[in-house]
Amino acid sequence: MHRFNGMPWCNWLAHFMLQKFIMAFEEVQVQILGLNEDDINKALVKFNERIGCKIDNLKSKQKNALHDVVNGHDVIAALPTGYGKSLIYELIPFVLQDTKVIVVEPLNVIINQQISKLDGMAVQLKELNLCKAITDGHFSYSFIYSHPENILGKPSVNKFFQCRCFEENRVVIVIDEAHCILEWGDDFRPEYSKLVELRAVLPEATFLCLSATLSIKGQADIKNCLSLKDCRIHGEIPVKPNISITVLRRPASSKDVTLSYRHILDVLFNELKVKLGATPLTIVYFNSSLNYIGFAYEHACRVLGNLVYNGEKNPENARVVMYHASVEYGSEKLRELIFHQISSEDSPLRIILASSALGMGADFGRVERIVHAGPPKSIEAYIQQVGRTGRTGKQATAILFFNNSDVGRPEMNKTMKSFCRNESTCRRKILNDYFGFMDDTNESENKATLCCNICNPILNEWYSVLPLTQELKSSIRQSLSDYNILNNLEISPYQIESVIHNYSRYVETDSFIQDFGLNQAHAEHLCTIIKLSVSL
Repeated sequence: MHRFNGMPWCNWLAHFMLQKFIMAFEEVQVQILGLNEDDINKALVKFNERIGCKIDNLKSKQKNALHDVVNGHDVIAALPTGYGKSLIYELIPFVLQDTKVIVVEPLNVIINQQISKLDGMAVQLKELNLCKAITDGHFSYSFIYSHPENILGKPSVNKFFQCRCFEENRVVIVIDEAHCILEWGDDFRPEYSKLVELRAVLPEATFLCLSATLSIKGQADIKNCLSLKDCRIHGEIPVKPNISITVLRRPASSKDVTLSYRHILDVLFNELKVKLGATPLTIVYFNSSLNYIGFAYEHACRVLGNLVYNGEKNPENARVVMYHASVEYGSEKLRELIFHQISSEDSPLRIILASSALGMGADFGRVERIVHAGPPKSIEAYIQQVGRTGRTGKQATAILFFNNSDVGRPEMNKTMKSFCRNESTCRRKILNDYFGFMDDTNESENKATLCCNICNPILNEWYSVLPLTQELKSSIRQSLSDYNILNNLEISPYQIESVIHNYSRYVETDSFIQDFGLNQAHAEHLCTIIKLSVSL
């Protein structure tokens, strides 16, 4: 038998042919799937020209995720709010021509924004003439957007996805806001838990899952739920370094819960009264009850009077607005107006009193401060809401208020309770650990920055002292009188005036104990009234 270097010739031939096949395959892979810096730059140029954007380059995690998707790997991109996750899939057809990108979104407002942005390259699935597309056998759009409810379990859709254009070209299925699978899949929108069915319809498709709030466990759950194969995970620290994190105790809710919220609202509304258009754009989240949003707006009207509006009393001139589920799902015109005000440089809007409904779909680039009047039920929800500030890279602020009643709510996640009650560990470290990231700054570095109010106690004073105007004096007088009456403290009007006159003395709890013989709880509450009412 002939041999070649000790190998039987038939085996050598098989080995040779295998090597030739591998080389040819690898060459095709390089041509089709290889992605270098030059490829990305060319794709960006095409994208900018086609869409009318001015994006100079990609961030490292965008590049890595795009590279892996193009190479056929399922990918989870757990990147911060505002990082630019959608750009990862938007570039795919500019890298791999004729690729079909199917994007599953939770809300119409996001779909409409994306279709408008992609200018003729995208369509919503429910608006397609599926019969015509199936008959023609081809399909010109690069992007198809849909809700889970419109894409699953429909024979006409399944038949559409079996068209030649899907069989002959690469298909990428994007699950945007992928945390909705975990949050909504059990009951609110059960189709989210069934998205794995797309694998049976499009077995060769690559999955790309995008979210800003996937913990280590959440990533594992997503992988299992969607049966992701050879999955690559790309993550980034959840809270941007330019956002300072402050957690403060809110006074106890004794007999009148609204008084507890007034200590926060008085500060914000009095700041707005003084600074007007210079007030940082602020979202105040109320996570426990919608009733408090209504109370907060009524209180804004009491404190600000006509200054609630910048001129005539119409929605376009509002300095303070409410945003909750009724706006999100009931009034498209009002929702679009508020979204426009949030993004517009010329808008007079300065404070949004919001429920968790304010989230996906808005451009939060101008938001400089997030205030939680009470904590959300989970760390994931907290990160989503905090991520709506600091998107320009400028210093931004996230302040969370809580009391024992808040963390005693049965729906409150244990990790969220611990985060609120923590008084010793860097708050950013707790968040990074939860999402699986090493804290790469040391204690001394954190103390030199505006990291959090554990690392830098100056953040406990989230306000700066203003002169006591007549309006401020009146606000303090009313707050002290209300608390005095509700708790039968027998502090005389004369003593209240003395507190107002010497307010700098009464920012210390001991002063109330010494001067009025109050117990610690009442002294702390009155001290908080003074600090929050006279300071901004």
